Amino acid sequence: MARYKTKAAALIGIALLVVFPSMVFGSGVIWVVGGEDAKWESPGFDYQAWSDSMRFWAGDELVFKYDPSSYNVVVAASQDDYDQCNLVPNLGVYSSGQDALILTSPGNYYFMCQGLCESGMKFVARAKE
Repeated sequence: MARYKTKAAALIGIALLVVFPSMVFGSGVIWVVGGEDAKWESPGFDYQAWSDSMRFWAGDELVFKYDPSSYNVVVAASQDDYDQCNLVPNLGVYSSGQDALILTSPGNYYFMCQGLCESGMKFVARAKE
């Protein structure tokens, strides 16, 4: 009888791992934008190259660290708005200096800094399922 209970528990554990991996591994990875020691304060930094070198998943969290008196984070509403550095419409403007934004679902997320977008302070994060 004990042998069947052990097998049943193992099967339930495997099923949970397969069906609900976030319960086992957490809901996502926390990424500091630009790298652990970087800040969202460098118009000359290639944030797109950094983003392209990462593998983001739905549920991951991006943390933007910066001086709020000089910088902010704008989430563009579309690829066109991002390409043209249009600040309006947007999906949110953040200015705390320590913003944590979750990639809630698979797809592209368009981030830029007001006033510095034209200088290249922007990037697309591509979250996979």
